[in-house]
Amino acid sequence: MQKPLGQPDETLAAGEEIVFRFLQINDTHYQTDALQPPPLNFQGSNRRAEWLCEALRRGDFIPPVDFLLHVGDLVNTAYESEFAAIKHLLDRTGIPYHTTVGNHDNHNLEGDSEKEAPYRQIIGDQFHYTFTHKGLGFVVANNSGSATPELTAQAIDDRERHLRSHLESHVDRPVIIACHIPVVPMREEAVLKSSFDIPTYKVAEPGMLNIIEEHRDHVSAVLGGHLHLSGLVRQNGINHIDVSGTAGYPHDIALHTVTREALITKLIALPDELHDPSTNIHGKPFQDKNFTDSNHLDHSTYLRGHVDERTVRTALKLPLRA
Repeated sequence: MQKPLGQPDETLAAGEEIVFRFLQINDTHYQTDALQPPPLNFQGSNRRAEWLCEALRRGDFIPPVDFLLHVGDLVNTAYESEFAAIKHLLDRTGIPYHTTVGNHDNHNLEGDSEKEAPYRQIIGDQFHYTFTHKGLGFVVANNSGSATPELTAQAIDDRERHLRSHLESHVDRPVIIACHIPVVPMREEAVLKSSFDIPTYKVAEPGMLNIIEEHRDHVSAVLGGHLHLSGLVRQNGINHIDVSGTAGYPHDIALHTVTREALITKLIALPDELHDPSTNIHGKPFQDKNFTDSNHLDHSTYLRGHVDERTVRTALKLPLRA
């Protein structure tokens, strides 16, 4: 297995000090029944989630972190047994964690109390919420039903009302947003539409992005998952960082280091022996070709992002105060 990372290669300015670190994981797709055909059953997803949580429990894979931030799709089919299993794994790490609901966690039915009941009962009432850690504001949003015909006007209103209220509660501090589905296209849009092959490649309802950009004076980054690829898009002064997650190839997590000046993000692939290229949903054999776009000219880069998308420094918009 991969050797301990030790201290990651953060580039700190003179006099800059680390305040804390947190780890982003997402798209674990833990499952008790592989009902979908490959690669959508994400073969080996349980093994990868179990390996990661055990490595976090041992403390020998990444430097110490204050908490885990799971950015959605904890499970694959929203069974109670799946939520109970992934909760057990997360609890065993001994690290506090926050979660974001993904489309696989509620059958794409954002705001549906019946479909969201297993998540709520086992994981917790963590749908739209906010918290502050050592002076940095975090806003977690549920956008799991975006672009689906079942999405109701009430669910959209709840999403946008909570988002606006939570952002307004942090007007005097820098903010990071976490939501499962990215709010901007993370690859050339026409290509991503084809490679992801369903309409949820970005948040389709414009209100969410509009609200975020209205608050760009203190919102520094939006952290997402869902796409099973990794990358960075800078738009209107905000860094949108998407992480592939552990279930689908290329099996990335993200170590986020916070200083008083910046959020420093380093994408980390799980050890090679856990990789399964057959879980790649953007290329062969699932697709009829290996996708690329005008900014990612080979398929590996299309999946993983460029070097400067895998280590990212995001300036905090306001001073970080305890």
